[in-house]
Amino acid sequence: MLSFDWRPDLFIFGGEFIAFSKQIGQDDYKEPLEESVDQVLAPSISLNFDVEGRPSWEPLAPSTVAAKGSNAILIASGEMATWAEDPGSWDISSTEAALVGGPDYAVYHQEGTSKMPARPFAVVQPDDMDDIENIFWDWLDRKFDSVVVHGKPGRNL
Repeated sequence: MLSFDWRPDLFIFGGEFIAFSKQIGQDDYKEPLEESVDQVLAPSISLNFDVEGRPSWEPLAPSTVAAKGSNAILIASGEMATWAEDPGSWDISSTEAALVGGPDYAVYHQEGTSKMPARPFAVVQPDDMDDIENIFWDWLDRKFDSVVVHGKPGRNL
């Protein structure tokens, strides 16, 4: 079973994000993590399958192509792609998102073996991080607006 854990390092967004989120009493990031999985991570994994990796996966061995009757990489039954692309396959807590379960063989494709190259499909792309950062900042803006609109006392904003 593959477990791909993604815990955002909120310091990549800058210390201002951490300081501001704590100032308005936010330390539960489940909502933006769910949005990140739905809007960025799951679609990104789907694209990885569509384009056969980013960066490109190594081609199949000729013996594998002959046995499969196809040169499609990581697509036989579609079970692994369906699982990996489904936002429901993620366990999301207040601080991290983890792709859990799935076919037993997924880990071998993600990490490779001594006889098979890794073909990582659960990969956070650099441009994904920009999109995720925007989701977190938008979420924090909404939280800030709710604090200002509801005028919670005792906050020095």
